[in-house]
Amino acid sequence: MDILRIIKRNNIKINNKVAGEHAYINKWKVFRRDVDVRYFRGYAYYIGGDENIVPSNILNSVLEPGLNDKRYSYYYSDKNVYGRLFSKEYLPATFLRKICGSFYDENYRSISNNILTDEMLLLSIRGAVKIVTKPTINTNSGEGVLVFMKKDEKQYLSQFGDTLSLSNLNKLYSDDFIIQEFLCQHEFTSQFNSSSVNTYRVATYRSVTTNEVHVLGIVLRVGRQGSSVDNIHAGGYIVGINERGLLNSFLTDADGQRITIWNGVDYERNRFVTPHLSLVLDFARHIASMIVHQRFLALDIMVDSTGHPKLIEYNIGKFSDWIFELNTGTIFGIHTDEVISFCRSQQNSIQYCFQY
Repeated sequence: MDILRIIKRNNIKINNKVAGEHAYINKWKVFRRDVDVRYFRGYAYYIGGDENIVPSNILNSVLEPGLNDKRYSYYYSDKNVYGRLFSKEYLPATFLRKICGSFYDENYRSISNNILTDEMLLLSIRGAVKIVTKPTINTNSGEGVLVFMKKDEKQYLSQFGDTLSLSNLNKLYSDDFIIQEFLCQHEFTSQFNSSSVNTYRVATYRSVTTNEVHVLGIVLRVGRQGSSVDNIHAGGYIVGINERGLLNSFLTDADGQRITIWNGVDYERNRFVTPHLSLVLDFARHIASMIVHQRFLALDIMVDSTGHPKLIEYNIGKFSDWIFELNTGTIFGIHTDEVISFCRSQQNSIQYCFQY
């Protein structure tokens, strides 16, 4: 997210100093002398002048690689690995997966590419009314996620009219994708938009001193009417949630613009409290504790119709700090000094991995 775009779209006046700016500069100049005050002045417009506002350029270049071991990032980022890391009840049911060009069933048993047919593909789905297909590597902002609806016993069609077939899937996703059940969401999240599975984005930090997992912030992502995804870059909105589970009276879009009514729901007049707060936060802590090489995560969690949380995905790079600093508060909060101290000590040993 470009802070300059947020500033411009919202007519934020940043030519004058903001209270707390001196402390902000002193805090972050340990990483670079030219601390960019535009991050402070821009985000202070939303959450007040807190010195713990993180300059995004420092977050991306120092804090993320300091907290997350990039040597393992590609492994953990592959959605086809989730079934190896977590129990089945934590995840949507998987019907078929393709990993590095080879097909496997839900239990990672190899299926010869030479014998797999469209008929076998349909049999693997087990008559599900709706399924989801998505890429499992190099994913970004819900790109490539398709929802297929059963038309008859031999045909499934996506929201864009694509027919479910091996040739189409190979064309869409090449060597790495997954086919999973379409999860029906809980009535609480469905009320905000029933066409998309609306997920809780939870930021977690596993302490460098105690290894305890702390929840840094939580928001609800709400898709636009008619959309099958809740992603903000696909036209969705973000609504912040406080420590008591109360949803904000406003939502923000990808440009930081606020509204109070979305999909016909008035968030200002009807104050909503999520009934799933403790359940989702405990689930997030548990998942984060199992990803042992990464300390700083953003998890997307949905709650199904029976009230059980399911992991949709987690992010270990390109952390969207703006999601929280537009809606709930600073990223690391009371843990900021601990993170700074640790990442300063790691600066000379940080490893960067570049994809090309």
